[in-house]
Formats: sequence, C-alpha cells, structure tokens
Amino acid sequence: MKNRFSTLDVFAVVHDLKELTGQRVANVYDVDSKTYLIRIQKPDEKCFIMLESGCRIHRTTFDWPKAQFPSSFTMKLRKHIRHKRLECVTQLGVDRIIDMQFGFDEHACHVIAELYDRGNVVLTDNNYTILNVLRPRTDKETDMRFSVQERYPLEAARQNVSCPTKDELMERLKTAKKGESVKRFLAPLTQYGPTLIEHSLRTVGVAQNAQIGVNIGMEESGAMKLFEALQLADQIFNVIRCNAAQGFLVYREDARMDGVIVETYQEFHPFMFSQFSDMQTKHFDSFSECVDEFFSKLELQKADVKALNAEKEAMKKLNNVIKDQQDRIAALKVAQLEREEMAELIELNSDLVDKALLVIRSAIANQLSWEAIEEMRVNACEAGNPIAASIVGLNLNSNQMTLLLRDPYRPEIDPKKVTIDIALSSYQNARKLHTEKKAAQQKEQKTICASSKALKSTKVKIKETLNVVHSKAEVMKKRRVMWFEKFFWFVSSENYLVIGGRDAQQNELLVKRYLRPGDIYMHADTRGASSIIIRNKLGGGDMPPRTLNEAATMAVSYSSAWEAKVTSAAWWVHQHQVSRTAPTGEYLTPGSFMIRGKKNYLPTCQLQMGFGVMFQLDEESLERHAEERKVAPVVTKDDTVNQDDGEDDGISLTGSGSEDEKDSDTHIDDFPDVQIDLQNIVGKGKSAGEDESYTIIQIGPTIQRKPAIKTANDTEDDEKAQKVNVQKESGKVRPMTRRQKHKAEKIKKKYGDQDEEERQLRLMLLSSKPKDTGNFEKKNMNEKSLEKTKKNVQDGKMTDQYEHEGKALTIEEKAEHSTIPKEEEDDQLLEADMAVMDAEETKMLNSLTWRPLDGDVLLYALVVVAPYQTMQNFKYKVKLTPGTGKRGKAAKSAIALFQRDKSANAQELNLLKVLATDDQISRNIPGKVRVSAPQLNRR
Repeated sequence: MKNRFSTLDVFAVVHDLKELTGQRVANVYDVDSKTYLIRIQKPDEKCFIMLESGCRIHRTTFDWPKAQFPSSFTMKLRKHIRHKRLECVTQLGVDRIIDMQFGFDEHACHVIAELYDRGNVVLTDNNYTILNVLRPRTDKETDMRFSVQERYPLEAARQNVSCPTKDELMERLKTAKKGESVKRFLAPLTQYGPTLIEHSLRTVGVAQNAQIGVNIGMEESGAMKLFEALQLADQIFNVIRCNAAQGFLVYREDARMDGVIVETYQEFHPFMFSQFSDMQTKHFDSFSECVDEFFSKLELQKADVKALNAEKEAMKKLNNVIKDQQDRIAALKVAQLEREEMAELIELNSDLVDKALLVIRSAIANQLSWEAIEEMRVNACEAGNPIAASIVGLNLNSNQMTLLLRDPYRPEIDPKKVTIDIALSSYQNARKLHTEKKAAQQKEQKTICASSKALKSTKVKIKETLNVVHSKAEVMKKRRVMWFEKFFWFVSSENYLVIGGRDAQQNELLVKRYLRPGDIYMHADTRGASSIIIRNKLGGGDMPPRTLNEAATMAVSYSSAWEAKVTSAAWWVHQHQVSRTAPTGEYLTPGSFMIRGKKNYLPTCQLQMGFGVMFQLDEESLERHAEERKVAPVVTKDDTVNQDDGEDDGISLTGSGSEDEKDSDTHIDDFPDVQIDLQNIVGKGKSAGEDESYTIIQIGPTIQRKPAIKTANDTEDDEKAQKVNVQKESGKVRPMTRRQKHKAEKIKKKYGDQDEEERQLRLMLLSSKPKDTGNFEKKNMNEKSLEKTKKNVQDGKMTDQYEHEGKALTIEEKAEHSTIPKEEEDDQLLEADMAVMDAEETKMLNSLTWRPLDGDVLLYALVVVAPYQTMQNFKYKVKLTPGTGKRGKAAKSAIALFQRDKSANAQELNLLKVLATDDQISRNIPGKVRVSAPQLNRR
C-alpha cells in the first residue's frame, strides 16, 4: 500500500496548491508531532493545506482531528505566517521538496516541506535563514547543518537530468549482469520512478519481469527497445510536470459474509498507468481530491480490513471443523465396510482359515522358534502348499497372522489381506469383525450427533466473534482518542477533569503545557507520587472541596503508598505557586518543581480506587444528561487543614526554631526524594537566617540524560527559559537591611488599618502613580486567600515573612511579564484560542456518562480508574484496594462481571464485549489490587 509521495505526485500537487495563491492564512493547527494543518481563508468554502513531514502535502476538506493544545512549532508557524498571503508555491528542482512563500519582500517567510526519507518542515525568513526546524539534523554526506540561524541550502536539491541516449544505454548494457531485472537496471539511470518505468516498458512490449540477457538482448536491439521505453517515460514525466493533473485511485473490493462490499484503497497516481488497467479505479478531477480521499479513509479502511481478515480467519476455522468432522465420519464408514468384507471372506474361506490356524498352532505347540516357523512357511510356499501360500505374514508378537483370502464366487476381484487372531477359530474371528463393525456404526451415529452440536456451538462462537469484530470496527471509526487519555485521568463528581503524570517526563509536560491560570496543582507527601492537575473552568472561581478530596485520593493512590498500604496526606496549591525555574545555583531535574507559598493540606484519605465504565453519547442524547454531574453545595466547615496554623504565609518549609527543623529532617528521612529543603548559599555580608528557602518537589529518581540532538520544540523552549531565567536572576529579591525593616514596621503601624482600595483612592487624590501591589492584584488569587490577607492587614499581623513572600512573588511576576516580545505574542495567540478549547473540553466531558438511560445512543465505552467515592452513581463499577492480584486479571474479571449484569441492554453488552478485547484497559490501575464487588465470583 502506497503511503508517501513520489516525484510525479509532487509535480501534480504543486499545480493544485498554486490555485490557493493570494489567499490569507487564517490559522495553523497540528494533528500530531509531524502533521500540520494550514487553514486558508476562502470566501466560499473552508480549505486546509495538509502537511505531513516526509509523506505528503495536499489540499483537504476532511475534518481532521486537531490537537487540544498547539505545539511550540505550531505557535512559531502561527507567529510568522498567520494573516499573510500565500504568494507562491514552487518545487526545488525535481526533488521532493516544496517551498511555500507567505508574504512578500522583507516580510516574506518560507515554509519548506521535505517529503523524502524521514522528512522535515523548515521555517525560514525572506533570505532563507532558518527560523525554526521540525527536525534539526546534519547531512552526513555534505556535512550541511539544518538548524536555527543556518541558511537553507536551496542548491542541494536534485536537478533535472536528461534522458539517456542510445549510446549510453549500449555502454551500460555491456557492463550489466546477465539475469538482472530490467527495472532495476534502469532505476539509477533515470529520475522517473519505478511506476512510470514499468508503464513505459509494458507499453513498448517488455514484460514486467523481463531480465537483461534473457528477455532483453545485450546488443543494439535491446538498447533500442529500452530507449523507446525511456523516451515515452520522459514525455509523460514532462507532461505531468508542466500541466495540472487528474487523480486516479486504485482500490480492491472484498465481500463480507453478510454481503457487504468492503473497499480497500491501494495506491494513488496523477496518471492512469497501464499496469493498473485490470484493477478497479476511481477518477478525480484534481490530484488533491484523490489524495485527500485516500488518506481520509485510510484509518477507517484499516479497521474494515482487520474485521475482514478476522472474518476470513473465523470462516477458515469453521471450515476446518466441518472438514474434520466429515473426515471422521467417512473413516468410520470405511471401517464398517472393511470389517464386513473381511468377515464375509473369513466365512467363505472357513476351511482354509481353520487349516492355517491348525498348522501354526501345531508349530507353536512343538515349541519351534519363530524363525523356524517362518522358515517352514517359506519352504512350504516354495513346495506349492496352498495353505502356506495363503499365509502372507506372521505377527507372533501379537498372536496374529495375515491371510490372503479370495471370494470364490467373484474371482475377478483381487484377493484381500485379512488379519486373523491365532487364539480364535475362523467363526470366532468373523464374529469379532462383525462386532467391530457394529461398534463403528454406533460410533458413527455418536460422532454425527456430537459433530452437529460442535458445529452449532462453533457457529455461535464465530458469530459472536464476528459481531464483536464488526462492532469494534464501527467503534474504531467513531472513536477518537481524547488528549488526556495518555495520562492518569478521571472526571470528578462535579465534572472537573483531573489528570496525573505517569512518570517524570509526563509530570513536567503537565505543568509546562496543561497547567493553566485558575487550575489546581496537587501532590502527596509520598515517594513516587504523581503530579495531579485539576482543570478549572474558564473563570470558574474556587475549586469545590469534594473535587479536591477526590483528587487527593488519586494523588496518594498513584504513589508508593499503594504498595506499602499506608495512607498519606495530600496538599494543593494554586497554579501561580508552581514554578519550573530553579533558584540561582540550583538545578531542577525533569519532573521536579519549586513550590512557592503556603501548601493547603487535605485530610488523610483512604486507599480506595474504583474501576468503572463510561459511555460516549451522541449529540441527541446529551440533553438527557445535562445535570448528571453538578457542583455540590458548599459546606461551611473548612475541609482544608493548613500546614501549620502558627506558621506565617511564607515560602514553605522555612523554619527558625529547632522544632521546625526537626520536622523537616524527619520528612527528608522518610521521603528523601519527595521534598528537599534547599537554602541559598550564604554569601559575604549575609546571615543564614535572612536567606530565602524553597520547596522542591521531585517525582521519582533523578534521570541522567545523555546529550542528544534537540527538537524544534526543545530548542525554542530552551531559548525562552534561558532569557526568562536571566531576567529573573537580575530581579532576585535580596534580604532587607535593618533600616528597611524599621521603615516597613513604621509603614505597617501607620497604614495598618488602610485597605488596598482606600490606598488607591488616596494616591489618586494626591495625583500619585500607584505602585505595583504584588499579590493583591494577582488575578489568579482565590477569594478565600484575599479575605484572609485583608484580615491579617487589618489586625496588624502582617509579618516580615509575608512581606518577604509578597515581594518575591511580585518580582517573579514582573519577570514573567517582562519576557521577550516573542513570548508575549505566543501568549496572546494562546489566549485567543483559550475560550474555544475550554468549550470543546466541556463538551467532551459532558458527552461522557456513567449511567446510560434507555433510549440513549452510545458510540463507544471506555474504562476509567477513579477514586471510589467518585463512582457512587456509576452503573458498572468495582472497588480496588491494595492487594496481591495482577492488574490484567483484575480488569478482565471486572469486565466479565459487567457483562453478567442483568440490567445491561444489548447496546451496552456489545460495547462491553468490544472493551474486553482491548489490552490497555488495565494500564491505569495503580498496582497489585484486590477487587471487591457483589457477585464477583459468580459464574
């Protein structure tokens, strides 16, 4: 199956893309790490340019799934080509490289797509200086570097090569190996590709598997034949290069058992080649339409082909069962006929049989050796004794002999060998054979009955298997993997999405990409605990306590506490308190974060998780589940417990007393890789008590990374981080001097009863410019923290430590707001899509239900592992607690239990059967478990 462009395909698609010149770029999206969509503004229709690195580029109208959050490379493309016109589309030489220019003059940018080998996408300025590259690399042959600030080598592209002449072909033929394939012989001499060469050879009468020196002579006549084929190929090559081409799609049809015809696309081409004339084809007016049809149906057809292969395998199994049963019955019938025929021959030759038995018995009675008996039989045969001549074999080990008996009434029939038991008479031997015939006849009847039952059972099983396969194929067509499924995840009782990282890399990705303003970061004081993020609604306010407690159970369960069967405490902080920037002189390993400010501890939770099933609803069924998950009423009792009631709201794990230091040391001993109390290096003129402390959260062991080639995303992120760190270090808070402390105490005493609003009004009356107020103007501070802060100010209990924290956060905030313009533009682009992304995420969560109703149309089912208190309303659920059972076995037993549920309808059972075939359903289970549910072991 063809899956990437050839040179001819690039020729054809360039003409299609040129029709979009003059149109503006509306936006850029990424489908995956190497596939991008460029949306073009057209007044009459929606048009996209699909670009897959190393494979394809074409116009598309198919609704491709877009990534929930754009990658840094996508943001770079948006920054440089968004709202610019597509000025021109060119191909570099005859290579599989396409250059798209957006904008003009000094504002022009070029997006260069490489469609060969592993592929690449390069963004350059008007002078072809690389601004960003998807896959930085160095060409081994030319030692050419493809990285930022380097010039893209346009001259390195492959140029057009003329067709070989007859003399050149003659010279090549003289040195060619005899028996070499003609297509292999011509491939390095031309640039036409194997498909066009095969077409031209067939057109001039050369067979597909022709060989040099066998079918094609190595003299002038052979060279003339090949030259004629190359002339035709060169003509078609230039026609496709210079003119717009149509599209031809080659496909195959297969019939299913139910009569449904399954189409499987094989190849796409800009020309109708002769080798495909006998195959089924579809014709399109443009090449892009053909390619778009091919790739848009590719994944769906894979599911159909897989179902078709499973159907063929099932039918093969059924046919084998039928054939096996037929062979067994036929063998029993043959055995009956043989036994009956041998018994008749014994009865017709009873005298001869008795005489032969008498001779052998006499020899044995005379204690002759077996060799002597055999020698006696041979001598008697040579003497012409008829009795000895009828004995053709002796098997004295089994007390048997073989006689050659003939039917005296049918001399035309050949004699037959009959085995005789020496211990029995002739009639006794005949009776034995009749008995065996009857036994075979009875066995035949039993086999026919058993085979009919086995065949019926096999058909039922195969039918069930085929139903599951077809259902799975339909589910795969409808199923779209949601972005959060690669993490630990669940949907809380109040419809908040909670996600957690599986390892240090995912923890870092969560904080770096998915932690938004307003979100909650949660962690547990246990080794190996996952970083948990609660995704807040856009402008959603405070997080409900119930959701916090559910997320806390998840945080503790996905840690070493599960294996140790020991509960632990979890805590949460706001998004602005989490930082990936290390203090000066320190280094944060991947998956480690610095927490600033107070940590809000939650009550100790139980290690109880649940394994349940959620169903995806269609659009028409959403209204019936509108109020399924809503926020519970707020309880007046405070559910959170501060880390230390007597501790001021400073940076965590700071302590001046010995008791605090002792507690800190105890935590470090118990969980050495969870929290590390780091203090800045004391310089000259500083005291240790004046230094600022931080809480470092580390997930798992430190990972030693080898130096590797950085991707475009990593390069851009490193540049941002370096510049932001420089500004943060330049604005770092220094300890206050004695005079500054005295001044701060006077200000606190004088203006202690003044709130922030009154302060702003007084400054306006004095025509004074208000100063930055740090935490009080921080947008993502929750109302609860604001009220507590105002109360502390009014009571005159603002401590030096809180002032110190406020200044530290203010300077950090200034550093974030004073980043380079490039980062600000990226943030503006993200904010523009934030509302749309939040709406899509809410719609996605609302389409998942845990208790389907009668009349709902269910698209597919998916497994969710969540805290058990979240699953109170689940229709299908089991409880998971720490135990000794394996995860896979636990998941299978749970699905089997769900399938035995009498309240399940046919639609749900079908989806549960499909779910049972998925080998990934147990990957979110924390560890070794014990499954608890009513009637779990009932069969």
